[in-house]
Amino acid sequence: MRETERGFQDCIVQVAKVHGWKVYHPWISIRSAPGWPDAVFVKAGEPVVYVEFKRDDGQLTPAQDEWLDALRQAHGTEVHVWRPKDYQRIVQRFAP
Repeated sequence: MRETERGFQDCIVQVAKVHGWKVYHPWISIRSAPGWPDAVFVKAGEPVVYVEFKRDDGQLTPAQDEWLDALRQAHGTEVHVWRPKDYQRIVQRFAP
């Protein structure tokens, strides 16, 4: 069975919250800027983490590429495209 982006995102959000991270993700992105990342993770003493969630075979849109590139150039940020195959590495990022 292939993981959906939404199911994968929900799982990672819960992992982050267990480890004290605050998470923002819009429920409906209709009025958001095209390409804006799926979630933003914030924790005191840590860089702000912007994440686009994709299935293992999912592709970024040009608008997503633009936003992620712009955010990578900002100070104090981490920018990721996370896929289910990277689950263990992602959990390690949030665990103390």
